[in-house]
Amino acid sequence: MKNVLIISSSPRKKGNSQLLCEQFKKGAEEKGHQVKLVRIMEQNIGFCRACDGCMRNGGTCVLKDDMAEILKM
Repeated sequence: MKNVLIISSSPRKKGNSQLLCEQFKKGAEEKGHQVKLVRIMEQNIGFCRACDGCMRNGGTCVLKDDMAEILKM
């Protein structure tokens, strides 16, 4: 069994790309894999500000956004 992370960047919830991601998820789950689907459009993710805070913080970004949770997946 594998852990699969699908990251969808489709801006439309019912668009072709999103449907493709959902079908891939369904197929992987039917094969017994654990699958997580993340829609980037529904996340609060900031842009890198080149502050080098991560360099002083053990690689952890100083921005408090949803990216930290995605990286844990």
